[in-house]
Amino acid sequence: IYLAPNPASDQVVVKTTEATPVLLVVYNVSGTKVLEQTLDLGHTQLSTAAWSEGVYILEVVEIKTGFKNRKRLSIVK
Repeated sequence: IYLAPNPASDQVVVKTTEATPVLLVVYNVSGTKVLEQTLDLGHTQLSTAAWSEGVYILEVVEIKTGFKNRKRLSIVK
C-alpha cells in the first residue's frame, strides 16, 4: 500500500499494486470502522478533512484471496 502524504491533513492518495479490485477499510485507533469502499482501479484519493486528528489503520483486502495488507496513517490538523 502506498500512502501520500503521511501524515496527512485534508486528503491522502492510496495506491495498491493489485490488478484486481480490492476492498479498502479504514479503522480509527479504537478499532471503529470509519470507511469501507471498493477500489476498482487500484488507487483513490480520500478526503480526510472531516476525520479527527490521530492514527488510523488502512487495510486493503484482496477480494479473491482474502489476503490483507495494513498500513498506518497519521492525521494532523
